[in-house]
Amino acid sequence: MKNTLKITSMNIVNYLTQDLDKDEKESYKEYINGNQQSTDWIEKSLERREVLILKQICCSKLVHDKVCNLPVNIHEKGICKCSKGHICNNQVIDVINKLL
Repeated sequence: MKNTLKITSMNIVNYLTQDLDKDEKESYKEYINGNQQSTDWIEKSLERREVLILKQICCSKLVHDKVCNLPVNIHEKGICKCSKGHICNNQVIDVINKLL
């Protein structure tokens, strides 16, 4: 399960950062490693993230025989969760695959 999460997270990050040039990718790495001032990467990545947000991806986790169905938050590190903390990377990957 952990390896699958790592792979799907990397795929989501690759999608979010695919338009970045070398300097912007370096800025992204600095940001992820704690430098909140390193923001050169954000504009292009937000464009990609916005496409996903507009798809209104919802959590498909079954909870007490009902689908959670809460909106999915897409984090810059590639971890996607609903507000209840359910991991929703697979739903996001499915949408990305349809976009490609």
